[in-house]
Amino acid sequence: MRKPTFGITGRKNLSAICVSVILGLCIGAGCHWYASSRPDMTRVGKVDSLNTKACLVRYVHPDSALLFARKAARMARNYADGRSEALNHQMFICFLRMDFGGCMELYNRIQQSTSNQIELLVSEVNMMIICQRAAQNRLFFDYYNRALERIQRIREEYDEVKGRNKERLDYAMTEFSLTTATNYINLMQEQKAEKELSAIDTDGYIRRNKALLIYFYYLNGLICQNRLDLGKERVVDAFDYFYLAYSYSERMGNIYFSSMLEQVLSEMFAQPKNYDIIKTYRKVELDYLYNSLVTEELGEGGIPGIPAPFYGISPKGIVQCRTMWKSVA
Repeated sequence: MRKPTFGITGRKNLSAICVSVILGLCIGAGCHWYASSRPDMTRVGKVDSLNTKACLVRYVHPDSALLFARKAARMARNYADGRSEALNHQMFICFLRMDFGGCMELYNRIQQSTSNQIELLVSEVNMMIICQRAAQNRLFFDYYNRALERIQRIREEYDEVKGRNKERLDYAMTEFSLTTATNYINLMQEQKAEKELSAIDTDGYIRRNKALLIYFYYLNGLICQNRLDLGKERVVDAFDYFYLAYSYSERMGNIYFSSMLEQVLSEMFAQPKNYDIIKTYRKVELDYLYNSLVTEELGEGGIPGIPAPFYGISPKGIVQCRTMWKSVA
C-alpha cells in the first residue's frame, strides 16, 4: 500500500507561498524606496523657483532672500541638489550680514551633505569671498586652491553640463573670477586682475546676472583708477565704468553697490585734476549724478535730450547723499 503524501505536498505548497509573499514584499519595498528616493518634479520646480528668487533679490532684499532660501531647504527633502543650493544662498546672506561664524557652519553642512561638485565649488567660492572681505589672505588662497581642484574635477567628471547645473556652474565660475580679481586689486596686482576678468564671457551668463555685471564694471573701474598716472584717458575710462555700474545699481535699487560707487566716485572727484577732466569730457553724466545725489530728485523725464534707457537711468531711483558732491560741484 502507498503511503499518503498529503503532508509533504502541503508543506511544499506552504513554503512556496511564503517565498512568494516574502519576494512580493521585497519587490514592493524596493519600488517604494525607489519612488521615495526620486524627487517629485513638482517639488523640484518649486524649490528651483525659490532658489532663483533668493539669488535675484539677495543684494536688494537680503531678508527676503534668506526666507526664500530657508523655505527651499525645508521643501527640498530628497532633492539634494536643491537643498545644497539653498544652503549656499543662506551662506551668502550670512556673508552680507558679516556673520562669518554662520558662514562656516553652513559651509561645513554643505561639504558633508552633498556630492554635487558644482554646489561644493559654489561653497568654496563663497569662502573665498568671505576670506577676501575679512583680509584673511592665507585662508583665501587655501580655498582658492580647493576651488581650482574642484574645477579640474568637474572638467574631468562632467562630459556635458545642462540645465540648472549649467547655470550654477556659470555662476560659480563668474564669481570665482570676480573674487580672484578683487584680491589681486587689493594686492595692487592690476595685470593679474585684468587677466582674471578677461576670462569672463561678457556676452554670456554675466549679462543675465545684473549684480555680477555691476561688480564687473566696478572692478574694471578700480583697475583704471589705480592707473590714473597714465593720463586723462584712464580717468575717463574709470569714470565710464563707475557710471555704468552706478546706473545699473540705481535702476535695480541695489543699495549695496550704490553705496560703494558713491564712495569711490567721491574719492575720484576729491582730486581737482580728475574732476576737471570729467567735467570737460563727461558733463552730461556728471550733471545727472549731481542732480540725483545732491538735489535728491530727478524730473520724470530724466536727463533732457538723453534717452533714459541708454544710460540705464531710473529717474525715481533716489539715494541719500553721503558723499562730497556739494564741495566739488
